Amino acid sequence: MDTSSAHVDEVLARVGQYPFRAKFHLRDGERRQALQHEMSVIRHHAADIVGKRLAPAHPAKDGKQTPWGGHPVFRAQHATGTCCRGCLKRLHGIRDGRELTGPERDYVVAIISRWIEKECARPHPAEVAPQRAVATRPDGRRRSDGPEQPTLF
Repeated sequence: MDTSSAHVDEVLARVGQYPFRAKFHLRDGERRQALQHEMSVIRHHAADIVGKRLAPAHPAKDGKQTPWGGHPVFRAQHATGTCCRGCLKRLHGIRDGRELTGPERDYVVAIISRWIEKECARPHPAEVAPQRAVATRPDGRRRSDGPEQPTLF
């Protein structure tokens, strides 16, 4: 399977067009975890998780074996459709009912790792939060220019 950067980016762009997949982003704790480790460590974690939870011919609890969060690899698996054998078959064309081959494992790890790299390169939502617009009245005064509202308590 092709693990070149260009191919992996094409796959991520295609899978990212699915609204369900596109809504996933690293949470703060997962982002911190990914940023505090070198990418080689994250790849090692991904390879270990894929080997134990996805590579067997009939994974335990297939379709439910990937937690929704808690580790950047888990979040990436849902975002990339590498969370279960059904999604692997549907989105990546990897047959189920048999153990993943070495190249297939490498492909899945490359997809997961690249998604995490891209997520870490995105600006953190707190860094790009839009400033709240100050409402103005018809006479041009800002709402904050007038007397404060009395408190109820």
